[in-house]
Amino acid sequence: MKNASTGTPIPLLRGVTAKRATMAAVAGGAKAAGGGGIIGGMRVLGQKSLQAQLAIYGITAAVLVAQIGIRYAVLVRRDRQATREAAADKD
Repeated sequence: MKNASTGTPIPLLRGVTAKRATMAAVAGGAKAAGGGGIIGGMRVLGQKSLQAQLAIYGITAAVLVAQIGIRYAVLVRRDRQATREAAADKD
């Protein structure tokens, strides 16, 4: 169980105090104890959130690229078929 810099176990804290102690704990503890402090915790949590968002955007982009590729292939096939039919009509 992690403790706040005051020595109080974090699960016993409430409200803003619990939030700040948790953020500091995520970053390795209070700045006075050599950790990243509250700001460090915000950065760590922000990076995790950013990584999740980038993963979602990456998946979305891959789906869109696949849809564009499929639509392009269909159009190419239709164009080739129309060209063949036009050549057959001329003969």
